[in-house]
Amino acid sequence: MRIGIIGYGHLGKALVRGLILTGFSQNDIDINARTQKTRDCVRDGFKDIYVTDNKEELVNRTDVIILVTEPKNAKEVLNEIKDYKIDAKIIVSFMAGITIAEIKSMLGKKQDTVKLFRVMPNIAIQDGNGVIGVTYEEQDYEKFQDVLNVLKKLGYVLRMDEDSLNHITVTAASGLAFAACMMNSYQKASNTLINDDEKSKEITIRIFENVINMVKRENCSFDDIICRITTKGGTTEAGMKNLNQELITENLEICMKKSYEKTNNITSN
Repeated sequence: MRIGIIGYGHLGKALVRGLILTGFSQNDIDINARTQKTRDCVRDGFKDIYVTDNKEELVNRTDVIILVTEPKNAKEVLNEIKDYKIDAKIIVSFMAGITIAEIKSMLGKKQDTVKLFRVMPNIAIQDGNGVIGVTYEEQDYEKFQDVLNVLKKLGYVLRMDEDSLNHITVTAASGLAFAACMMNSYQKASNTLINDDEKSKEITIRIFENVINMVKRENCSFDDIICRITTKGGTTEAGMKNLNQELITENLEICMKKSYEKTNNITSN
């Protein structure tokens, strides 16, 4: 299977790194990038990946075409490639908020000659630890097996109905920024005591890793960990009495709601 990737922004780079990290050959990857600077960047990092500014060439050389372009460029890209030999190709869309029905509409008469597959990953696919929402039409399941096998190497894959796919965009993709924001706050708070940025950063990373490892190892909830560590009359209890969990949850819900609204309105923007 030869993969063609259109777009080489943050997510495109993460996809390429993840593919190679998990054993996919550079010789089986083609990348389409608009600018010479970006093409040079690809060549500098991956000598055996084929890079072109010609989408028709990429379409002709590949079996699976992955669209990692910004949603605002969807119509332009799809209008272009529909005039090429995309018959019998698998088109995988990483474009947030652009539905399969909308992609079909943009492809016009070619919509029945291709297999469409939507994927919403987060950038952690670069390490093989991504969260990846997928949706496709039931009758196309067998056609997508090879693609699914590749995605499973890149992280945790969830099959979802298309109406729920935007949930992954918010909770897993945008959610990385929300989680990093919480860690940033923890680091700053820790540093008021430690007064050493690097040590505070390292402690913050390890503390969050500790929690994750405990949850995974013991198959327990986050509430279980809180109860276990918060002994009556101890230092943790003194601190927890001043921590407003409901307010933290409320703030995160507002963030996610705003992101979700943006995702739902993305085609109109």
